[in-house]
Amino acid sequence: MKQKIWIVEDDKEILELLEFIAESNGYDVFGSRDLEGANRLLEDAKTNSNLIPSLLISDYHLINGNTEQWLIKVRKNFPELRIVCCSGGILLVDSLENIKKHAIEFHEKPMTLSEILKILKNKSV
Repeated sequence: MKQKIWIVEDDKEILELLEFIAESNGYDVFGSRDLEGANRLLEDAKTNSNLIPSLLISDYHLINGNTEQWLIKVRKNFPELRIVCCSGGILLVDSLENIKKHAIEFHEKPMTLSEILKILKNKSV
């Protein structure tokens, strides 16, 4: 059975590229371009354990909601889930510290193919 991954990224091209890389590395991929879709992934997984991913990669700056609070909500529902947050924008120190406090990894964009593959293979970047 393939491992599942959620990818939440508002940039269509980046989302498609990440989905392609993850699928090429054996993942079952569930993607969303906004927090509304990401919330649906979360709610579906809460009622169907077959949909719980082994990895979540999420952009930090998403539209229609508070990404940081959503990531913390995911962490509370799935404490064992590996969560990777990435951003090409500026993060406030408080936000970055809060993300790390909730055992969420942070990576700056742009990420290289090598970095993405290390994340998918559960290795330190």
